[in-house]
Amino acid sequence: VGIRQRYINEEDINRFGKYTPYGIGKEMYNHPLSLNLYGIHKNKETIIRKRKVMLVESEKATLQCESMFNSENFTLALCGSAKISLTQIRLLLDLNVNEVIIGLDKEFENVNDDNYKKWMNHLREKFIKPMLPYFNVYVLWDTKGLLDYKDSLCDKGRDVLLELMKNKIYVNEVL
Repeated sequence: VGIRQRYINEEDINRFGKYTPYGIGKEMYNHPLSLNLYGIHKNKETIIRKRKVMLVESEKATLQCESMFNSENFTLALCGSAKISLTQIRLLLDLNVNEVIIGLDKEFENVNDDNYKKWMNHLREKFIKPMLPYFNVYVLWDTKGLLDYKDSLCDKGRDVLLELMKNKIYVNEVL
């Protein structure tokens, strides 16, 4: 069991990071993030029924989707954007998932900047390649400028998220 906290004060975020393990005194309540998918306990039945999952970056995004979709929420948080682990892939296979939608935060400002290319390469290498042998993989990619830089796909509300989902991109081979 692990407990994480989210800082909201900019000074604290700059000093500690946005999400950190929670501690009381010298006792830290951290856990290996690559062994877990946040929200699996709550959204498991919907994911099994739909045979699909949307992977988001933060716990906050999973909770935002809970507010938007209630019992139809099929999101799980990776608790970061480094990569998907084999353990996380196994968790999805255990849920009999067929479709995975990658819905990570927008890490570029426009399609002409260096961050765009870096982010696309990162998604390909750390998320798409490892999942293609097991799942139908889709990516939510903001091509219409609906989100701001660093926004979660849920930050602008239900209508924007549904628009992004309507235009999800099917990835059937490594780009």
